[in-house]
Amino acid sequence: MMTGRTAAVALVAMIVWSAPASAQVPGGGHDSTVLETQPSPAVRGSVVWLYATVPIKGDSVVTLDGDAGGEPLHFEGLDDGRYRSLLGIPLDGGDTLTVTLRRSTGATADTLRLSLLVKRPAYAHERLTVAPRFAEPDRTALVRIDAEVAQSHAISR
Repeated sequence: MMTGRTAAVALVAMIVWSAPASAQVPGGGHDSTVLETQPSPAVRGSVVWLYATVPIKGDSVVTLDGDAGGEPLHFEGLDDGRYRSLLGIPLDGGDTLTVTLRRSTGATADTLRLSLLVKRPAYAHERLTVAPRFAEPDRTALVRIDAEVAQSHAISR
């Protein structure tokens, strides 16, 4: 069984040792902003590093923030010119996640909407069977269940 600390170490190891790959389809136009995730591909229900490569004109200083899946993104600038933020991929949704980026150079501000490709997790499915005596409540449990149902009906009126 995995403890909280072991699970955290496993998550960090997965994030650190997975190579980033491009997982973004540009939202159109002439902008060359690129999104990448690590690990890749991004999977629904997981946490990934989101890397953004934002074109800079001249020697402008760029600040970057945004949101995805209804949650804010908090980017930090990296030495290689990219920006990085943690991103939780929601469980629900299709094969893309809309990422909204807001970049500012002080003089100008742009809002970009980009689509990040995401995959559905592949969970193993197994049908379990149990003896009927374990699936049907005994008399005492039936009395309790009936009382709780009656109480919930009385409260909801």
